[in-house]
Order: sequence, then C-alpha cells, then structure tokens
Amino acid sequence: MRFDLYQRENWLLRKIMKRKREEAGLRQSDLAEQTNRSQAYISKFENGSLRLDVVDFLAFCRVIGCNPHDVIDEMTTLITSGEDVRLHKSFPDRVEILTYEEYRELEASQKKGSS
Repeated sequence: MRFDLYQRENWLLRKIMKRKREEAGLRQSDLAEQTNRSQAYISKFENGSLRLDVVDFLAFCRVIGCNPHDVIDEMTTLITSGEDVRLHKSFPDRVEILTYEEYRELEASQKKGSS
C-alpha cells in the first residue's frame, strides 16, 4: 500500500471541489465537456484515483465559477484548525456528519461488503 503524505489534503480538495461543482448545478459530464476531459477523468479525481495538477485545478475552478484562492483558503483553514474535518452527506444514503477517520472506516466497510 502506498503511503501518501498528503492524503488528508487531497481528500479535502476532492470534497471541496465536488461540493462546489454540485452547488454550481454541474454534473461530472458537464465539467468534463467544458474542460475537454472525460467524465471518467472527473470521476477518478472525485473518488481519489487521480490527483489534479494546477492547470486542471484552475480550469475546473473557471468552469465551476469558483475562485481558486477561496478553495485554497478553505483548505488551509480546515487543515490548520486542528479540528476534525466534518462533511455533510459524505455518502448519499447517510446524512450524519462524519469525520475524516469515520469516512475512511465507512468507505472501507462498504468496499468489503461489495466484494
């Protein structure tokens, strides 16, 4: 298993960008079309199989209509707060608030259940 020094930070970026895409009323396919990427590329980024480079990050922000500085500021605030990161609706069928660790445990249990 690969050790990822910035796993939490990448998780935050994925969750923030996905939330902003959804708030903008865009589907993965909409974002893909407007950035000349495939829907699979967007999906891989959002599920953690792929990392964004800065060029794609800026293109995603432009299409979504969010300021890249605001995304970075939000990440920085969450990372430096010293508190557990909490997100609403980490899974569509679960409404409770999850910490990052709870999310990872739930994700692992769902993967075990589907195999």
